[in-house]
Amino acid sequence: MKVPHFLQKIINFGIKPGFSSDVIEKMQLLNVISFLGVPICFSYVILFVITSHYFHTVVFLLVALGFIIPLLLNAWKGLKIAIPVLTISAPVFWAFITIIMGKETGFYFGFMVMCIPPMLFYPSLKKSLISVGPCLIMFFLSIIGLRIFPPVETFSFAMTLFVINLFTVLITILFIVYFFKSQLNESRAKVKEKNREIVDSINYAKRIQNAMLPSEVFFQRNFNQYFIHYTPKDIVAGDFYWMEEMDDKILLAAADCTGHGVPGALVSLVCYNALNKAVLENKLSDPGQILDLTRKFVVEHFSKTDEKVKDGMDISLVSIDKETKKIAWAGANNPLWYIQNNELKAILSNKQPIGIAEKAIPFTSHQIQLSVNDCIYLFTDGYADQFGGNKGKKFMYKQLKELLLANSHISMVEQKKVLKDTIENWKGSLEQVDDILVIGIRI
Repeated sequence: MKVPHFLQKIINFGIKPGFSSDVIEKMQLLNVISFLGVPICFSYVILFVITSHYFHTVVFLLVALGFIIPLLLNAWKGLKIAIPVLTISAPVFWAFITIIMGKETGFYFGFMVMCIPPMLFYPSLKKSLISVGPCLIMFFLSIIGLRIFPPVETFSFAMTLFVINLFTVLITILFIVYFFKSQLNESRAKVKEKNREIVDSINYAKRIQNAMLPSEVFFQRNFNQYFIHYTPKDIVAGDFYWMEEMDDKILLAAADCTGHGVPGALVSLVCYNALNKAVLENKLSDPGQILDLTRKFVVEHFSKTDEKVKDGMDISLVSIDKETKKIAWAGANNPLWYIQNNELKAILSNKQPIGIAEKAIPFTSHQIQLSVNDCIYLFTDGYADQFGGNKGKKFMYKQLKELLLANSHISMVEQKKVLKDTIENWKGSLEQVDDILVIGIRI
């Protein structure tokens, strides 16, 4: 249900562009409380004018002024002055009214309304007691005052006043609930629309990111058997895979950039372009030299700002000669695994990233002679780091080694299915913690 226009203007009275959402919410709440107090007081003014109780008429005019002042202060001086004025003056006025009216009229019900809304001004229950304190103090003082001081005059319609006061309290509570429900619905609609726009933008970014990945046709043209198990944690990813042809060799990489989601995807663009520049513009085919130059480009890119950016990537990069079955490999923090003669062997990487490092050294290129049906595996840390199982522990590299070795005899397509089913069963209902990338190639 939409808030009427005139009421919306009162709710937003004094709010200016540039105010934070927290300040706006508090100003709106104060405006609502102050606004409610004014018509309630004037309804009693009319009642007492009609019944010729002029002293009480003047009292309620002053109380109405007591509600108008915080409303004006809110717009003029802001919340720091308006909130204390409202939380102190309102219960003082109501205690005075309760005493001069007498207990039969039930004006003490007003404290029920005054104690609760001001609590919403404060971020914690402890701080909200500051606002509740004056209300409780004045409530107990009014009870004591009713015992000590006789009412200014008795009313023949005291029961009617009691019912009116009860009805006023109920209406006030309903109005505040209505206001917050309307504001909540409006906020939900805005959040929903913003979320839709953000998701649409990220989905479009995913299309761009997918376009930079090697195509399925490219893989099929160069490898008879392979699989790519690629599962981003979010819509876009910090992990990516890369492939190029250079000097009759196939260059293939599995990369893990800092972070995941949108930040990771932005870093991946920088690293992807640096990798392309090292290979395509500088005509390099040796994995170690490629990583050296890629690191240089990445560091130069992030050095353009005064801020110390330590983003970069871990990578496993292999060069495959399809004719001789010889491979060259270099890695930054990520190893290479290959299975030969039913034995899984690992080549350790240089323990430094493609990015800023304390003691940067040239990356080492390793030469390995493979044979037909040998398998190589490039991967990032997402698979091994996934939490799950009965005790919520990491999958770990040891278990991944055992899984790959046990299934190395089946086709690469079937291996991919085993990897996918295994990690899904391991993860269970737990959240995926990182992007997952595993690439398998049968020579």
